[in-house]
Amino acid sequence: MKVNRLDDSIIVFLNNFFINDINYRDNKDLEKLLKIVIDKLKNYYDINVIGYYNVLVYIDKNYGLILEMIDENLEYMDCDEIIDARLKVINTNFLYKINDLINYSFEHKTYLYQDEIYIDILEDIDYIELGILLENSEIIYKNTQDIIKYGKVLKI
Repeated sequence: MKVNRLDDSIIVFLNNFFINDINYRDNKDLEKLLKIVIDKLKNYYDINVIGYYNVLVYIDKNYGLILEMIDENLEYMDCDEIIDARLKVINTNFLYKINDLINYSFEHKTYLYQDEIYIDILEDIDYIELGILLENSEIIYKNTQDIIKYGKVLKI
């Protein structure tokens, strides 16, 4: 589990290894997962999640999911421990922004888009291959369809 904190958002990266027992395509399981994540944020990262959140759940079959928890800054009167969240599931293909062209052993497409290079995984890969890719890239989970649609496919 990796956590990034931005202004009014908390972004939680959960790979398949972390969530292997959870059916994240089922809303009840997603709610259970969200409770587990909120507890871990409080206990291990000292991040207290209180109030109303829009939670965007980006799902990718190879990586797992990314929770983007956006604090709506609504005021609750005299309720210090209330958490309310609205979940929205977004199925997408995560892309991986890389700096150097590396010949990966798994099937993939490489895109050039706005002077950046992106990898799109086309098959299931194991944790070792995913780990190598993650060490050498940045996960892109928003607006990936623009990159796929308008990017130039590179032949390597």
